[in-house]
Amino acid sequence: YARDKRRANVLMKECLLWFATENHMEIDDQTAAQIVEDQKTRRAVAYITYGHWLILRLAGETDGPAILALWRIIAWNPLGGQRRGFTLQLNDFKIAEKVLLQAVQHVK
Repeated sequence: YARDKRRANVLMKECLLWFATENHMEIDDQTAAQIVEDQKTRRAVAYITYGHWLILRLAGETDGPAILALWRIIAWNPLGGQRRGFTLQLNDFKIAEKVLLQAVQHVK
């Protein structure tokens, strides 16, 4: 649903702000929103946010269908349908971190 996609965007923005702080960088809400919406960085933000929520899930926390919306950003082709041969890999999370570090540094 559209509300789940909107919630996923909020989660991604919050996680990106946290990620920047954890890496001793600062960005404002507007910049975070731009990075979340940018098609070059959107999937990387979804990876970081999805990974964050996987860890929270171990403690019994969830955010409902918004997490499925994150999964769709990661595992589904933007034109529709699951990415052929897709599997969740640790290296993809590492690449996402690098992409976001560069994106945040670039906006400074």
